[in-house]
Amino acid sequence: MRSFFAHILELIFPRRCVGCGRGGVLVCGNCLRQIKFLERQQCPHCRRENETGRFCRPVCERNYQFDQLIVCLNYFANPLARKMIWKFKYSFFENLRFILAMIMKAQIVFQNQKVGSFSDAMIVPVPSHKKRVNFRGFDQINSLTEKLIESLKSDAQVREKFKKLEMCDCLLRTKFKKEQARLTKNERIKNLECAIELKEEMLNVVRGKFILLIDDVAATCSTLNECARVLKKAGARYVCAMVLARN
Repeated sequence: MRSFFAHILELIFPRRCVGCGRGGVLVCGNCLRQIKFLERQQCPHCRRENETGRFCRPVCERNYQFDQLIVCLNYFANPLARKMIWKFKYSFFENLRFILAMIMKAQIVFQNQKVGSFSDAMIVPVPSHKKRVNFRGFDQINSLTEKLIESLKSDAQVREKFKKLEMCDCLLRTKFKKEQARLTKNERIKNLECAIELKEEMLNVVRGKFILLIDDVAATCSTLNECARVLKKAGARYVCAMVLARN
């Protein structure tokens, strides 16, 4: 159930396009056409451009637990997308998940054409603490992930390729910590220590699996790294992190 505050916001501010303010739609077609998708990725560490988002040198992957990072959008080149992500995450606009999921879907289909690894992936959302879920009225990453899978399986053109796709809500945020976005890189790493665990009943579920780890925005990748560490410890074969944008 969405928070009372979110319902009040909708009454005070009727639905208008996030980009131009046009009434009746969350985001109008003209604004959506302004969004620039990333066709090339980068090494997660040194940011050297490449096709796959994998690490380009052994020295680059030394301090990371995930194997690959796929970014859907350039955070700074897409002010509309940046605004949508912010409203989805901090202003309780849960319905924006429909559009954000479509952005992720497009990138998954594009990447799968190149490497063919995503069609049977286990999709794992980055967990939120239950206090934050209660405050927002919904778990934004879980909600985004559910809509992403639904959009892939309901699309007649690609659903056959992704029919084995499944979501596994296997991670648990056990400690209520400060918001990562408000911290420095070193503070983020310390803030996550022992804060994410694998749910006990999932101990054997992720073993040997290709994991697609979903989050909204990555900055230092500390949250993705901690989640990947837990998944690898449980026996995950490969962890590909995927975010809407990286700032």
